[in-house]
Amino acid sequence: MTTIQLPASATNSENIKRTIDVLNKVVPPDMKKSIQLFQTVLDEPFDIRAQKIIENAKLIPDDIITTLLAPFCSHSPDLNYNLATNDGLALLEKTSELASQIDCHSVVAHFNTIYPHLSTGKPFPWIKEWKNELRLYSDVIE
Repeated sequence: MTTIQLPASATNSENIKRTIDVLNKVVPPDMKKSIQLFQTVLDEPFDIRAQKIIENAKLIPDDIITTLLAPFCSHSPDLNYNLATNDGLALLEKTSELASQIDCHSVVAHFNTIYPHLSTGKPFPWIKEWKNELRLYSDVIE
C-alpha cells in the first residue's frame, strides 16, 4: 500500500493540525497517511525542543504514520549536527530515543542539510562535492 507523506514543523502545533487536515482531505482511502516532523528551531537546546515535539505528537491520530527528521550535516558549523563527530552521534541517539518515545515509524537523517553560517546568518553556498557520496562516506561513515 502506498503512503503519502507531508512535512510539518515538529515544534508548531498549528502547522501539524493543518497538515493533518490536508492529509485527511486529499489522501485516498486505499492509501496510508504520514507526517514527516521536521525540526525547525535548532537554536534552542535539544531537550527543550524535544518536549515541544512530545506534546505536539499527541495531536497526531493513530492512523497517521510519523517520521522524525534528524537534521544532520557533515559540514555543519554546530558539532551537535555533524554526524562526523561524537556530539553528532550522541544527538542522533537522542533523536532516535525521542522518535521511539513518540511512536515514530522512522528517523530520517540528512547528511547534506545546509545550515546558516554562524557569523553571517546566511546559508553556506552549496558546494557540489557535498552531493558526492564518496565525500559523504569519508566525512560521516569513516
